[in-house]
Amino acid sequence: LPWHPHIEELNSSDLKLNTESKIQVKISGYFPEDLTVEWYKKKMGADRFLTVDNNKYKSEISEHQRQSDNTYSCTASLLFTPTLPEDQRSEFICRVLHLSLVKDIQRRIGPLQITVAPQMIEPVRFSLGDSGEVKCSLTLKRFYPPDIKIRWSSGESQTKIMDSQPAQSADGETFDVTSVCTMPRPLCFPVYVTWEHQSVKEPPSIILNSSDLPWHPHIEELNSSDLKLNTESK
Repeated sequence: LPWHPHIEELNSSDLKLNTESKIQVKISGYFPEDLTVEWYKKKMGADRFLTVDNNKYKSEISEHQRQSDNTYSCTASLLFTPTLPEDQRSEFICRVLHLSLVKDIQRRIGPLQITVAPQMIEPVRFSLGDSGEVKCSLTLKRFYPPDIKIRWSSGESQTKIMDSQPAQSADGETFDVTSVCTMPRPLCFPVYVTWEHQSVKEPPSIILNSSDLPWHPHIEELNSSDLKLNTESK
């Protein structure tokens, strides 16, 4: 039969930790509509591909749509919830079988990267140094992969890239980082801090103003000396 399946390249949604994701492929130009799709996976560091675990990975084929030339098309998907380290840098193969084919057709994708966006659990902290300088401290938590760039800048000054080393977080899977920027006197506001990470397309930005400083004046009640006529008082 001349109506062999045409298979496009595999594509995937962004793979986010513990969030349902999918790998899918469009198939077209086949007749009849009987079509079989099989999925295989190779873990990072493994030597060969194995059939996916049906308890974790769900294979779906959309309804076969008849085209203007009376052939059919569909979309095959593999749905799963990525976990670490199980799915990190893994590879997948989609194998398509059809009675018009002498040999199956395969498409491959990977190694795939799982990402987790950094979370700013608390606002930027401020502390005072012995020489009167102000230290700004930003903590980002539970992100993956560990590669991250944090940039600080203030007023007309040049941007500073702070090379902070992420540390493994309490969950043992993701990473935390704390970046500290020292502002000498005189203080120059506003201060901008941004971070770049694979999980975010547009770097988030925080603007710090002088009103964000925590050292507000504490003013006691006014008091006066006895006010005596024609006598200096205060």
